[in-house]
Amino acid sequence: YQYYHTLYCQCIRGPPFGLEAQGSANKHYFDARFLGNFLLSSCDFIDPVNRRGLTYEECQALDEHLLRHHPRECGEASVADAFALFEKHGAMSRDSEEVHAVRREATAVLQHLFRFR
Repeated sequence: YQYYHTLYCQCIRGPPFGLEAQGSANKHYFDARFLGNFLLSSCDFIDPVNRRGLTYEECQALDEHLLRHHPRECGEASVADAFALFEKHGAMSRDSEEVHAVRREATAVLQHLFRFR
């Protein structure tokens, strides 16, 4: 395990971000930049492995991880802020035009804020 973890960190240029896996002592590990991009562009705040809904605290932890390990690439994007926004407007139908407009705007902002190399 240690060999693969070291190899992963060298390839990704930073430690992976772990999400708790319910019913398991093991975490689900992700490239934090990829996970942040996925969450912000899909506006679907889930663990991609098991589709468990994330908490605000997990989104905050991802933001802190990104700022600590990838400060030049994360810009002003905040997964926790986006999570809070979608929680606040959670009563809207996921298929409403307003949700699609917010999703389009979030995707456009994301593309300007994240600068992947």
